[in-house]
Amino acid sequence: FAYLVPALLSGRKVIVSTATKTLQEQLFRRDLPTVAGALGMPVAVALLKGRANYLCWHRLALAQESARFSAAATDSRLTEIGEWARVTRTGEISEIGTISEASSLWPRITSTAENCRGQRGDDYQRCFVVEARREAMEADIVIVNHHLLLADMALREEGFASLLPGADAVIVDEAHQFPDIAMEFFGIAAGSRQLLRLVEDSTAEGLKLLGGGRLDEDLAALEQAVRNARLALNNWTGRRDWREIAQAAPAIGEVGERLDSLASTLDGLGEGSPGIAACARRAAKMAARWRDIEKEEEVDGLRWVDIARNGFTLNLTPLDIAGNLQEFFDARPCAWIFTSATLAVGKDFDFYTRRTGIGSADDRQLE
Repeated sequence: FAYLVPALLSGRKVIVSTATKTLQEQLFRRDLPTVAGALGMPVAVALLKGRANYLCWHRLALAQESARFSAAATDSRLTEIGEWARVTRTGEISEIGTISEASSLWPRITSTAENCRGQRGDDYQRCFVVEARREAMEADIVIVNHHLLLADMALREEGFASLLPGADAVIVDEAHQFPDIAMEFFGIAAGSRQLLRLVEDSTAEGLKLLGGGRLDEDLAALEQAVRNARLALNNWTGRRDWREIAQAAPAIGEVGERLDSLASTLDGLGEGSPGIAACARRAAKMAARWRDIEKEEEVDGLRWVDIARNGFTLNLTPLDIAGNLQEFFDARPCAWIFTSATLAVGKDFDFYTRRTGIGSADDRQLE
């Protein structure tokens, strides 16, 4: 309430960023209506979530096409989603209460920054993510999360309008989590799950081509290499330093080689097939990321592997993000407000401001 009241009274465009979807929902559905009602001030508010929360028309069509060619019976959940897609206004997957948001089906029919075709897509004008962004551009107060805010700051959301240039103030709530999320954001990550989704999507797009040939061979080789690499990591679990898993390096390197080969094949098939061309761009980016992480020379940051039961992720995490963040703050001279119950250390904010590159700032502690 302490920041919502002045934000509303200012009459300015304000972005509120939180660390969790739970607080986003609380602000949107409870806190903002309460404060606006008490002040007697109607206000246009938009809740903007990450793209994984919105149905993607193109990927739904791919999933339905794949189901037609599958020997298994069509997934009844896919039929239910197809019927819902015809009537939903927002495309938010949380609207379907009968299918868990943790379901493995959702990644097949929602998009990521890697697999989104952006303005190249046939469904761009009716894209649910684009529509949500349009509403956010017109709202007085926009509620986002830290991942989305950082993506907007870095202009990572290629093909989508940026929110920040129109904002008069950005309020970062739950700000104690902001530096850790920024470290993750500015790092490089590439994992087995992303690679297997690339294989799945390329296979679905390849169904539209006459014959598979070399593409089928490369897809099968990459899939096998990913599974071999996971087997090579069987002696470890959890987060491990890169040097600790050195004996698995050849298997990880084999994945990179197979990924390079697939990127080359997809590139050769991309002309005349927007879907294959999108997969080719995605494979090339992932191959470059893979090379950056596994290269033998010293790297600027912490190199580690996260090993889960069903997969693994290679990571290169920067140890210092102050410079990156300072560039963003300096380039966007609106008001920046950081608030949390746990920002001060030893009665001052020096540790936090050094870590985030904020520099000099007005500060206040309230008991």
